[in-house]
Amino acid sequence: MYKLFLSVLTILVLFFSVNATVAVDENELKEKINEHKSEIEKLDEEIEKYEQELSKVSKKKKTLSNLMRQIEISTKKINTSVVKTKTQIKQTSKTIEELEKEIANAKITLSIQKEALAKALQKLNTQDDYSLVELFLKNQKLSDVWSDIEAVRQFQATVNNKLKEVEQKRIELTDALAQKKKKKQELTSYQKRLIVQKKSLEISKEEKARILRETQNKESEYQRILAEKRAAREKFEKALREFESKLSYKKTGELPKKGSQVFSWPLDYIHITQYFGNTPFARSGAYNGRGHNGLDLGTPLGSPVKAPADGVVEATGNTDAYPGCLSYGKWVLIKHDNGLATMYAHLSQIATKPGTKVKRGDVFAYSGSSGYSTGPHLHFGVYDASAVRVVKIGSFKKSRRCSQAKIPIAPWKAYFNPLDFLPSTR
Repeated sequence: MYKLFLSVLTILVLFFSVNATVAVDENELKEKINEHKSEIEKLDEEIEKYEQELSKVSKKKKTLSNLMRQIEISTKKINTSVVKTKTQIKQTSKTIEELEKEIANAKITLSIQKEALAKALQKLNTQDDYSLVELFLKNQKLSDVWSDIEAVRQFQATVNNKLKEVEQKRIELTDALAQKKKKKQELTSYQKRLIVQKKSLEISKEEKARILRETQNKESEYQRILAEKRAAREKFEKALREFESKLSYKKTGELPKKGSQVFSWPLDYIHITQYFGNTPFARSGAYNGRGHNGLDLGTPLGSPVKAPADGVVEATGNTDAYPGCLSYGKWVLIKHDNGLATMYAHLSQIATKPGTKVKRGDVFAYSGSSGYSTGPHLHFGVYDASAVRVVKIGSFKKSRRCSQAKIPIAPWKAYFNPLDFLPSTR
C-alpha cells in the first residue's frame, strides 16, 4: 500500500508541477507596453509646453497676429493630444493582448491541475480501503504499518495543498478576466476621446479660416470687430442686469453647501481669466455695477466641454443666428440633480439637444469665441435651478436684431460663484 501512495503522490507532483505556457513572447509584449508608456510621458510634456505658451499669448494685447498664434498653438496641442490618444489605444491594446495570453495560460494550468487531482483520487479509490486493524494483520512489521499511516497523512496534506493551489489559480483567473474587461472599457474611452479631439481639430481650423475671411487678414479690421463686440457687450450687460435686478428671488429648496465640490471642472485644463463677482473688470464699470455673473476660463478653440455633474440639458441657443445680435453666442443650459443649474457660453459647437440626459464627464459642446467674446474662452455660470429661466432678449431689451434670440436669465441673488462648488485648482 505504501507503493500505492507513492505512485499517487508522484502523479500529483508531476501534474501540479507542470507550468503550462502559451507560445508567445511575453517579454516582447511587455517591452512594447513600456515603449508606449514612455512615448505618452513625452507627449504629456509637449502638451504641457503648449499650455504654457497659450497662457502667455492669451495675456498679450489682443491683436490679429496674437490670435492667429493662439490658434496655431491650439492646433499643435490638439494634434499632439490626438497622437497621445492613439498611443494610449496601442498601449491598451497590447495590455489586453498580454492579459488574454495570461488568461489562456491560467486556463490550461487550471485544467491540468484538475485532471491531476482527478487521476490521483481515481487511482486511490480503485484500491481496497483498509482499517487500522487490517493494516496490523496484513503487515508483518509494525514499521510497515506506520509507513502506510504516514503515507496516508502525506497524501491528505498534499491533496489539501494542491486544492488550495487550484483555488488560488481560479481566483487569479477571475481577477485577470475582470482586469481585461476594465482595459476594454479604457480602450473604448480612448477611442471616444480620439473622435472628440479630431472634432476639436476641425473646429480650430474652421475658426481660423472664418477669422481670416472676416478680417481679410488686416489688423485694422480685426480691431474694428473687437471694438464692436466690446460696445455690444456693454449695452447687452447693462440691459440684462437692469432686468435681472427687478426679478424677485426666494430660495425654494436645499442647495449644496459652499465647499461641497459637487461639480468637477468642465475643461481638462483650467486657466481662469476672470473670476465671479466684483472683479477688476467689473469695478472698471462693466456689467452695470453688478459684477461678473460667472467664471471665464481661457481655453483653446475647440476644447471639449464636459458636464460637471449628472443632469438634463434644459435648453440650448445661438444668438449669432440673428445677424448683428452679439450676446452669449452659442450656449447650453443644464439642470442638475443637486438643485443647481449651469450655463456655458461663447461655444463654437453644441453637441447635444434639450431633454438629453448627461453624466458627469460627458462631452456636450466645444469651446469657442462666439457672441460678444473678444477671445477664445468659456463662460461658466451657476444658478439656483429653480430660479433660472430662458427668455427672449426682446422681452427686456429693445433690439430689432435680437428680439427673438433667447438666453438664460436669473435674479442676481440666484447666481452663485462656481468656485463654491468646484475642487481647488492647486
